[in-house]
Amino acid sequence: MIILDLGDTVDGLYDLLGRCSKIYTPYIEEGAAKAKLNQYEENLRSAGYGEILKKTVRRRMGKPRNPVALEASESKITEFPDGERKS
Repeated sequence: MIILDLGDTVDGLYDLLGRCSKIYTPYIEEGAAKAKLNQYEENLRSAGYGEILKKTVRRRMGKPRNPVALEASESKITEFPDGERKS
């Protein structure tokens, strides 16, 4: 088993997936994530790799992020061990 987190723009990805017996595709219930998954599947079909979808198992992962909590966490300042601060 190999676990990869790749975009569908990686050269040779569809050929690699074509060699797999089963492909697990994680997703979250969130608009942008669903749109990316749908685009990936459409790209497979239009590139002539629709057979890959027959070997694909979708797996829902966790809960979608709370946009308010996400904004708050993105604005935090991070302090690194060397004393450098990043905001």
